[in-house]
Amino acid sequence: DQLLNENSDQLAKQAQEQFYQLLAQSGKRVLLLVDNINDIFTAIDDGNALNKLRALWMTDARMMVVGATPSHFEEVASVDQAFHDFFRIFSLDRLTRQELENFLRHFAEIQGDDQVIHAIEHAPQRIAAMRILTGGNPRLVKLGYRVLREGIDGDVRRDLERLLDECTPFFKHRIESL
Repeated sequence: DQLLNENSDQLAKQAQEQFYQLLAQSGKRVLLLVDNINDIFTAIDDGNALNKLRALWMTDARMMVVGATPSHFEEVASVDQAFHDFFRIFSLDRLTRQELENFLRHFAEIQGDDQVIHAIEHAPQRIAAMRILTGGNPRLVKLGYRVLREGIDGDVRRDLERLLDECTPFFKHRIESL
């Protein structure tokens, strides 16, 4: 907040210096967890800035980056892009119908959510719709779980609207790919 209030031309440099100062004081490494990293790279839209960011992440052993994205994207897929071949890529396999149901049931038992167990047993169409809409993605299924828990008396359309509100970037990509 202090840096933003100064409205300096050197904001990025000052922020970087302050970040390194805090990092040095802590004596620890930093793990950057970046969701929808594809959107961030697209928003930067400056090859030079992306090259500097890659150089920073490659040369400073105090930083580790874990980026999540719904799919491969140009900034990591194209040979002429700054982050080509930078990340080690792990793809999450889609949960099968049975795996999805087992996950929801087990999580509901841990949470003590009888309503979700009731939905699994008496509204299988909602579970099937959730699998289609989330692509079986485990992280999104957990968000879908919340929708089931909070609105069992609703319908598939309302579930979709709530999931869209919470996961717009993922679903935008998913709808475009479908």
